[in-house]
Amino acid sequence: MTSPGIQRLESCQDWSCSDGMRLFIFANAELFRSRVLDAVADSPTPVVWFVVTAEPVTSIDVTAADVLSELEDTLVAAGIELCFAEMKDPVKDKLKRFGLFARVGEERFFPTVGEAVGSYLKGHPVPWVD
Repeated sequence: MTSPGIQRLESCQDWSCSDGMRLFIFANAELFRSRVLDAVADSPTPVVWFVVTAEPVTSIDVTAADVLSELEDTLVAAGIELCFAEMKDPVKDKLKRFGLFARVGEERFFPTVGEAVGSYLKGHPVPWVD
């Protein structure tokens, strides 16, 4: 199931929804970073935001926190903002303990994918079809 205007790419757990924005389901930490970077590299348009659809995530361990920290560094260096949608409060609490919540910024956590997309579209006028 996808939200209006968002299309799932069958080759990976990745959604393309708008010029300059990618959505991604959080996966195994060992594969996560390479899949994210591949999705950015394979995007037909430059990526400005990368939104992780984190609803399936039930916990973040030290390995995942390290991956997120390194990934955030890489994305920021490329001019890409890392965002999260549908993350459960206990997972956010772990990110807070690891210092990642403040580092990414509270404004980059969205209760729904739709709100993440809406926020992106407010700041990045691109063609959009629901």
